[in-house]
Amino acid sequence: MGGIVQLVRLFTSITGLSLAPWMGPVALLVAGVLFWPWISVNIRTGDARKLMVQAARERGEERVRLETKALDMVGNGPDGLVMIAKTAVEQGRKELAARAVDKLRATKKRLPDLRRLERELEPPLPGTSAEAALLVERLLGTGMDAEARARLAQARRKWPFDDELEALVEVVSQPPPAQERGEA
Repeated sequence: MGGIVQLVRLFTSITGLSLAPWMGPVALLVAGVLFWPWISVNIRTGDARKLMVQAARERGEERVRLETKALDMVGNGPDGLVMIAKTAVEQGRKELAARAVDKLRATKKRLPDLRRLERELEPPLPGTSAEAALLVERLLGTGMDAEARARLAQARRKWPFDDELEALVEVVSQPPPAQERGEA
């Protein structure tokens, strides 16, 4: 505290101002009122972080309740949403991270963090477009159509001009034959 007092004395002596003793607490109060929105966001984010730590120790419904409470606590604040998404990714809680990323996407803020978190949530792609095409074909062969579409879209973002992937777009968009759907 002595350093702050010396700094104020130095500032007043340099500028030639004379401050009454009551001005210090008033200035502190005014600064507190002005900065309260940021202070309250930081308090809520800190409380949400504590809930996330507590949720990591819990299982089942209690964990889901704590995670939902943490998400509600940060609201649409981009800093809190990034914190929850990062923590969830670190804990392997992909569904919670995806919920936080969806809310973050809606805010249209912290875009670099949003892109990084989206990449972390996507499964890694194979090394080449041919391997990606084989993976999509295998997924289609096992009946995992939704996963195949998602992986194909991801591969097409990485290799937008690949002919094999382009041909798979038509295959993925076709409905399965009648005998595979269980119809007679």
